[in-house]
Amino acid sequence: ASATSISRMVEHGVDLGVKLEAGEVKYHLPPHTCAVCEISKAVQPSFDRASQSFLDEILPFQYVCSDLTGPISPVSPIGLSHAVVFTCVKTKWKFPACLTRKLDIPEVFIEFTTMVKAFGFKVENMVFQSDAEAVYLSGAFAEHLGKLGIKQINSPPYLKQMHGLAENVFRNLWPM
Repeated sequence: ASATSISRMVEHGVDLGVKLEAGEVKYHLPPHTCAVCEISKAVQPSFDRASQSFLDEILPFQYVCSDLTGPISPVSPIGLSHAVVFTCVKTKWKFPACLTRKLDIPEVFIEFTTMVKAFGFKVENMVFQSDAEAVYLSGAFAEHLGKLGIKQINSPPYLKQMHGLAENVFRNLWPM
């Protein structure tokens, strides 16, 4: 709880298990978060959007970004508790999918690349950008990217702006 909410509880006589006087809390108990939370929740400067010349040069589905969220509560009746989205940077076309486990991402990515091929685009030489979520970095997913000749780029931790196009999908769907 923040110092403000603790202060309100003390003013309303809520027994917190410690002896505190009204007004004392705001001076002695500043809000506290861990170092990771302080970094990730800090106001950060926005980055310039992709330049128009970059967008003009790339082909559809040549540069794709992805984000994963979950666990989502409540879990769906059929056990879906995570969501992933693949977004084409050029066209902003999105391929969302719900998952029962994070480890299901390789199967969903195969569906995505199959659809891209069905649209008549190549997946060879695609650039795939994601955050450094473990499921993207190792195992079946990384192997699949290698087999297809897809180059993987990972956004640095705590810099949401470097991965903004993908991050905005879930931010706009529901607050997490």
